[in-house]
Amino acid sequence: MTLTGNTSLPKIMEVDYISLDHSGTISNDIARVVDAYNGIFRHKGMPEISISDFRHEFEIPFERFCIKRGVDITREEVNKMFRTFYDQSKIPVAPFVGVKETLRFLKEEQQKRMTIISSHLQDYLEKEIEAYGIRKYFDEIRGSALDKKVVMKELIEKHGLEPGRVLHVDDMEYGINDAKDLGIKTVAVTCGYRNFYTLSQANPDFIFPDFRSLWTQWHNNFK
Repeated sequence: MTLTGNTSLPKIMEVDYISLDHSGTISNDIARVVDAYNGIFRHKGMPEISISDFRHEFEIPFERFCIKRGVDITREEVNKMFRTFYDQSKIPVAPFVGVKETLRFLKEEQQKRMTIISSHLQDYLEKEIEAYGIRKYFDEIRGSALDKKVVMKELIEKHGLEPGRVLHVDDMEYGINDAKDLGIKTVAVTCGYRNFYTLSQANPDFIFPDFRSLWTQWHNNFK
């Protein structure tokens, strides 16, 4: 557990609503995602990328990442080819250890309302959430969200939320920065697409190894 802001852990959990990223936060899918992008690179005659380099270089929007790797491609082409190679990949995806128990605790015992906000393609996101058996814990599933700030603002307005009573959990600086811009509390996790150093530059309120560690620390030490 690492504190990067001035907010205590009990204060972090004084929220009415929690939004969560999916890939790298709930879903351990980085190996399959990298495999899919390497399929694109192979098809375009470009060198493949390692997982460690991917965690350092990956960018949103996706086509910008490919272009920086020397692949001249449009967003539509990236999405189409990603689907092809993601479907062909034999690498399994699964929720991180403790995710189901954490979501159950937050929803059923703590009565927290939750929504997923993810850049993962909407149809893939819905299929994975159903396969993981965690759909019942979420009010909404918002995929294909390259600009999470827009979705966060919609949720705040739709539900009449006070930004300071909302928490966002993410494994990339994009989501952390978007939430901070709106006055939303933030927790970064290092189990996904970014390392500790990169996430610390975004200055989230807390950094944890994974989502489960957030509620474990809070529940064990302050409840």
